Amino acid sequence: MPLALSTAWFARRFELADELLTATDATGFSAFEIAAGTLGFWPSGLTQSFQRHGKHLIAIEDPTAGVPAGESGDGRHLGSPHDTARERSLERAHKSALAAKAAGCPRVILRPGWIISDEPDAQARVARAVDVGASSEECQVEVERFRRWVRDREMAFLDRLCRALFELCRREPEVEWCLCPGAWPGEFGTLSQLENVFETLGRQKLGYWHDTAAIEMRHRLGEGSSESWLDLFGRRLVGVYLNEWRGARPGQPPGSGTIDFQIVRSFLGESTERVLRLDGDVAPESVRLGRMFLDKYRY
Repeated sequence: MPLALSTAWFARRFELADELLTATDATGFSAFEIAAGTLGFWPSGLTQSFQRHGKHLIAIEDPTAGVPAGESGDGRHLGSPHDTARERSLERAHKSALAAKAAGCPRVILRPGWIISDEPDAQARVARAVDVGASSEECQVEVERFRRWVRDREMAFLDRLCRALFELCRREPEVEWCLCPGAWPGEFGTLSQLENVFETLGRQKLGYWHDTAAIEMRHRLGEGSSESWLDLFGRRLVGVYLNEWRGARPGQPPGSGTIDFQIVRSFLGESTERVLRLDGDVAPESVRLGRMFLDKYRY
């Protein structure tokens, strides 16, 4: 599969689609994944712009399904204990599915949500400490505290999440829903949690979307490495976000951190979607360097 580029450009500024698509010509990308947090519909003009430039979409990510209370104001996510918040998240995911179908790529990537959305600042401090390799007793105590909270609440969360995912699969049976684990301590995304969901909903059209940066943080928190995740969920693997975790932030260019992308490459099949993910404002130089690095490993 050709390497795709992940961007929120078109979701935010679709009226400039022709200009933005022209700007990507020099990078050699013909496929895109859109992180469409604010895109509740798919403009017909955007499809025409893609066609004029000979480019296409491979997936839409619906990140609003996993926004913590500290950022969104209501903590809406697919596993929310609040009926209204859960319904809002379901409706948001449904709109993303409609946008994906209108764009001709019936595939939506979901980050299921936060099991613990309390104290987002504390979670960020833990992530920053782990990012720089801190092994202080204070950091370890904080990590263990979150793990206890997660263990106390995860079964109820997983039950609500599975019910929500079943409803999405029922509403939109032609859409390929892909689960992508989060990186933060209180977020859905351990090996056992994902395995539980896949076992519970084994007959549904659910795939796995690997995020190299998120799994790197999970590994630093004492969970499985990329090899563990890809070995366990390889049968369901649909695609992979290729990015680094650096400076307490994901979405950094491959090659700027410590992730072994050669090992990740060895797990990918011919049909696996590969997406260069760069969060924030995407500088052309970052795109170029990220692509050059991945080309070395035949992505």
